[in-house]
Amino acid sequence: MRAHLLDSKLWYLAPLIGIILAACQARIPFTATQAGGAGQDVAPSQAATATVLPATGLADQPAANFGFTFEYSVCYQEVFDSFEQTFRREVGTDPAVVIPAALSDEQMRMVYEKLVEIDFLSYPPEYRVPTPESGTVVEVMPAYRYRLTVRNGDVMHSVDWEDNIVDPINPETWRLRELFMLIRGMVRALPAVEELPAAGIGCV
Repeated sequence: MRAHLLDSKLWYLAPLIGIILAACQARIPFTATQAGGAGQDVAPSQAATATVLPATGLADQPAANFGFTFEYSVCYQEVFDSFEQTFRREVGTDPAVVIPAALSDEQMRMVYEKLVEIDFLSYPPEYRVPTPESGTVVEVMPAYRYRLTVRNGDVMHSVDWEDNIVDPINPETWRLRELFMLIRGMVRALPAVEELPAAGIGCV
């Protein structure tokens, strides 16, 4: 009876007690035990960062089997294969020319770093420049058509793109163009490739 009377007299303290308890709980430190470990305090932001995966899906360093094939064509086709270490040129009905060709370790590293930088794995297999709402674009013909196939570890990804739109261009398109121009420039600067006779064909 006395306990019941005490409870009835202190009912108005219930909201205040609830506020005090909530404030105490908010001040409880986040510990390693709560993050899956044990022992010391860990900031919530640090625990969350530790579980974030790289956005690109590519590791910082290339796998031992990293390599690629790079095809580009405008009037005639050229193909560089880092796996076979060959360069191939096909001009019309003439027999294809195939020669040994390889990039240096430093050049391969530069290509891999560019793949990571632009998030190459996020590009669709058939890339198209987004069309503006106006539907108006500036095109160039003939245009380079590219195909890059990359293998790294268990991952393989290919991107095809016809670089025929020069305006408007979004950042994603600029980054892909920079990658392709980087590889094309490296391949064409190889001494064995430079020594090949001119293709002797013009575009119409």
